[in-house]
Amino acid sequence: MCLILRNLKYEKILVISILLVVSVINAQNNPVIGYQKINEIEGGFTGVLFQDDYFGVSLDSIGDGNIDIAVGCYRDDDGGNDLGAVYILFLNSDGTVNHEQKLSSTEGNLNMSLYSYHLFGISVAAVGDINWDNKMDIIVGAPRDATNGTGSGAFYI
Repeated sequence: MCLILRNLKYEKILVISILLVVSVINAQNNPVIGYQKINEIEGGFTGVLFQDDYFGVSLDSIGDGNIDIAVGCYRDDDGGNDLGAVYILFLNSDGTVNHEQKLSSTEGNLNMSLYSYHLFGISVAAVGDINWDNKMDIIVGAPRDATNGTGSGAFYI
């Protein structure tokens, strides 16, 4: 069946709908066979989380042959209110955390200034090895960064 729509807006909606249907079909044919929850109590994570840190609000796989993920924690308070942080979790083959590295205003040698309410880590995405050092690079969003005025936003690579 071929459906031709003249309005590009509707074509985008149609494509998105088809992708959602395919995802539902795949989930039905390949049921979840297990899971691993990661927090301060489960999964081997040893970081310290506080109420309203929002650990896990964004994440992406950054493995370069290993099982590693970057996890946003955008309301972390290291060095001030809601500066934010990102945890790099190095996982075991069973999905538990082997060890982690926190990137914040006080940990991880970021060599940059974060200020209160920047919300660093609200979004995290792997972008490949863009500086050719054989390590996966990530982009981290900070929508309230005020370099160019209050709340103008920024992202860090």
